[in-house]
Amino acid sequence: MEERLEILARCELFSTLPRKGLEMVASRCVPGEAKKGANVVVEGKAADGLYVVVRGKVDYIKKVEEKRGLVLFRWGPGDVFALNAVMDGKEHYVSAVAATPVKFLKLAAADLRAVCAADPLYEHRILRQTLLIESNRLRQITVRLREFLAKIIK
Repeated sequence: MEERLEILARCELFSTLPRKGLEMVASRCVPGEAKKGANVVVEGKAADGLYVVVRGKVDYIKKVEEKRGLVLFRWGPGDVFALNAVMDGKEHYVSAVAATPVKFLKLAAADLRAVCAADPLYEHRILRQTLLIESNRLRQITVRLREFLAKIIK
């Protein structure tokens, strides 16, 4: 439980929660792992939870062609992924593939909603962090897409 609490406290999404809130999240997380090259999240599939990397690295890939994709992000320990799809309740718009052997914590979408419903402070802090995270990621994606398009156009 202590390792989970340490990872969650370093995770930007949960870093502003008080200890009691972190404990609630930690108690609802399920550990998982994936071998290098394995899909953790598949583009187009329904979102059932979000993931926090414990060890290893995960590539966030947007399919460009049948056998090709653009790596938008590489997640490492403490990073959260599949957040957007969980928050909007839709399918994943990218895939998450283990770039190395990876260990993660998975928080089911229903459990995230339960944590938010347990205390208005938790919900406020999680939603605020979600906005900050997604805003930052949108900026990063815009830069990467601009670079990608510049390569194609040349």
